Amino acid sequence: MIRQNPVADLFKKKLHDSLMKEMSDYQTIKIAKNSNVYLAGSKDDLVYFIERGQIKLLMLSPLGKECLLAIHSGGDVFGELCIGCISERAETAIAMIDTELKTIPASKFLAYLGKESLLDGFVQYLAMRVAEQQDIITSLVTVDSEERLGTHCYN
Repeated sequence: MIRQNPVADLFKKKLHDSLMKEMSDYQTIKIAKNSNVYLAGSKDDLVYFIERGQIKLLMLSPLGKECLLAIHSGGDVFGELCIGCISERAETAIAMIDTELKTIPASKFLAYLGKESLLDGFVQYLAMRVAEQQDIITSLVTVDSEERLGTHCYN
């Protein structure tokens, strides 16, 4: 869901190629369409690497309304907030189609990024995702709904 960007694209390709080789010993888990990978409030320290498929991350409002945070596909990682020692998941991850994932303990994922000289790229990738989220929040706060709808529908 992150905008096309040469830095992000290069990092994702390097990470994907590297993880496909390195993670061959890790077990692949299969998640059926519309099944949860994890729920908001659950506790784990796993980063997920998508081999094939598509995952959506969403949060629910107190009234039960869904807020779509991101859609990730093959080669993407998600669930990385556990790296920052956040004890429980804020979002729910759901498979949009049948999906195959590798689960990587956060500590091993960080060590792997350092070993493969991918840590700088990962930080840049995360910073871009944060910037994109800030743009969305700014738009929601500063642009009225009719203008947002018009811009979204006609651009």
